[in-house]
Formats: sequence, C-alpha cells, structure tokens
Amino acid sequence: MKKTISILFILLIIIFFAPQYTIVDTVARENGTLYIYTYEYAKIKNTNTIKNGNSYIITCDIKSGKKALKSLNKSQIRGFSAVFEGTMQSIMQLKDVLKLNVIYQEHLEKIEFLYGYSPAFKNYTTYNNSKINVQIAKQNDQIHIGVPLILGSI
Repeated sequence: MKKTISILFILLIIIFFAPQYTIVDTVARENGTLYIYTYEYAKIKNTNTIKNGNSYIITCDIKSGKKALKSLNKSQIRGFSAVFEGTMQSIMQLKDVLKLNVIYQEHLEKIEFLYGYSPAFKNYTTYNNSKINVQIAKQNDQIHIGVPLILGSI
C-alpha cells in the first residue's frame, strides 16, 4: 500500500511540475520571429512589447524566446505565434515533431492552412467538436505557426 501511494505521489509531482512544451521548443532551430500574446505588460530584455487593445504582444527572435518565456507569468499567456522561412518539408517535420493529428486543411488566396491537435500543448479550441491547438500557414516561403491558433495577421 505504501509503495502504491509513493508511486502515485511521484506521478503527481511529475505531472504538475514537468516543464510545459512550448512553440519555442518546436521551432528553436529556426531563425525567425516569436510573438507571445499576453494580458500583462512585460518589459523583457531583447524584446519589444506593444499594447494591442486589452492585451500585449511581446516580440523577439525565436532563439531568445525561451528566456522571454521564463520571465512571464504563464497563466497570463493567451498564445504564441512564430514566423520563419520554410518549405512544405518544414511543415512535415513540424507535424512529426508535434505528433500532430490534422483536423482540417484549406487553401485560401495562395495560403495553405492546416489545423490540428497535438498532445504537446494543453490549451485548445474546438472546431466541429474536434480539439484544435495548432494552426500552421504557409505563404510563399514563410511558415506561420500558432498555438492554439495564429493570433495576428499573415
């Protein structure tokens, strides 16, 4: 009995204190821009913050993203978007890394959109009763990825 309780306790610690996977982990090898959408103003070294209505957009290069995220109150983050140069091969690699279950795809005015669910992220929205927490768009040579959706313009 004590052994079972100990194992359950350890599992709970792992679940609650394991680091949350972020979009930065996914695109860390890329050169591009990271956008962090939050309800709180944050002045963070090597970032720019602008007010956007009732929220803020923190902008930095992808490689600085981890440091920026460590400076933020995670409960106030609305979502993330990243933009980088890439090809369809880049999208296939993202799908593999994220173990992405593609829910819906569409093509609108020279932009390819892909919507899916990844177990790597907690937050999600729904579409036709399906969970969606990743949106990927390809326009020319640029890849946009958003969690749970791309917040901002393409």
